[in-house]
Amino acid sequence: GAEGCLVNSYGKVSRVAGFPVEPVDTTAAGDCFAAGYLYGQLRGFPAERCARLANRLAARIVTVQGCDLDRIDPGEVLEE
Repeated sequence: GAEGCLVNSYGKVSRVAGFPVEPVDTTAAGDCFAAGYLYGQLRGFPAERCARLANRLAARIVTVQGCDLDRIDPGEVLEE
């Protein structure tokens, strides 16, 4: 959500900021969060970077109706 999330990496817990948006539909927000985090893990990103990516993807998907990934700009999601 807009408040972000907590991530635990080897016993170190960090708060990772969210991305406030104007929500339209929360369909697929959790799935997109998980996908973003796992994508980062598979790329070898540190846990906090994975969480930022997950937050960003989840924030983008709630701005469209349904799970319309075609309406999300991958460049905005993957920017860092």
